[in-house]
Amino acid sequence: MAGKNANPYYGKINPYEPSDEDLDMTKIQSYLAEDVYVDLVEREWKHRRRETTPEGDVVKVGLHDGSTTELKVLGDYDKQQGYHDGFQASLYYDKENNRLHFAFRGTEAERETWQDVWKSDVFGIAFAHHNPQIDDAIRFVRDVVLPTAEAIGAANRGNYPEIYATGHSLGGNDVQAVKFFFGDRITRTDAFNPQSSANLAGWQHISPKTEVPGMINHCRAGDKLCASSRQIGETRVYTLEGDLEHMRKAGLLGRLFGNAGDYHAMYGITGSKDGNGVMTDPKAAFPTDKRQHRAD
Repeated sequence: MAGKNANPYYGKINPYEPSDEDLDMTKIQSYLAEDVYVDLVEREWKHRRRETTPEGDVVKVGLHDGSTTELKVLGDYDKQQGYHDGFQASLYYDKENNRLHFAFRGTEAERETWQDVWKSDVFGIAFAHHNPQIDDAIRFVRDVVLPTAEAIGAANRGNYPEIYATGHSLGGNDVQAVKFFFGDRITRTDAFNPQSSANLAGWQHISPKTEVPGMINHCRAGDKLCASSRQIGETRVYTLEGDLEHMRKAGLLGRLFGNAGDYHAMYGITGSKDGNGVMTDPKAAFPTDKRQHRAD
C-alpha cells in the first residue's frame, strides 16, 4: 500500500502547469476511460473509441506533436469472467512505448441500473460509504494486470512495462483504491470526475491527507461530484465557459443533488459529443486564479 505521509497536494488545486508530454498521457488516459463504456449502435453494443484493424481492436490517440499512439485491446472483463456487482474493465497495451494500461468503467445507467446506480452508487457509496466493486478491482489487478505485465516482461528479456490505470466517476473511485493498494507497482493513475475514496468508510477509506504519488484526479469545475469533494492525491480542476456560472446558480443543494449533465459525463472531458471538452484545449481550461474553484 502507499505510504501515509502528508499529502503535498492536500488543500491545493493545480499546483503546476503540466508539460505537453504530461497532457499527452492525460489525453491517452481519458480516451481509454471513455472507451471502456459501450453504447448501443445499430442494435449492437460497441466500445466508444475502438477501431478494428487486421491485428485486432485498437484505440488511437493523436498527440501534441502530430503523432499518433496506438494501443491494442488485450481484453474486456465483466461478469463473463466471474466479476460481480457490475464491475467492468478493459486492458490495453502500447507496444511502441511498452506501457500497459487498464480502465475501469463508471456508472452505466442503461445497462447496469441495479448494479451501478442503486447497489454501488446509492445504497453502497452514498448510504453505506462502501463501494462493492473495489474487491473485484483489486482482484483484477492481482490476477490479470500484474501477470500480464510479467508475461510481457519475460517475452521482452526483462523489459517490463510500466502500468497505468484510468477510470471515470465510479470507475475513478476504483482507480483510487487500486493505486493506494498496489502503490508504485502502478506508475500513474488518472481518475476523471471521480467519486472520492475519502467519502468511504472502514478499510476502503483513504484520508485526503495521505500521500499517494502518481494519483491524479481531473475535475470539471461544473461537476460538483468531483470539484466540491475532498480528493485523494493531486487534483486538477479545469474550467470551460459556463462552468463557474453553473456552480454559482446551483448553490449548495444543487451541487450535492442536482444533475451534473455534460459537466460530469466523460464526454465533458474528451469533447467527443460536441467538441466542448477539456482535452480539446486543456491548457486553456486551466485557471489563472486557482482560488476561484473553491466552493463559495
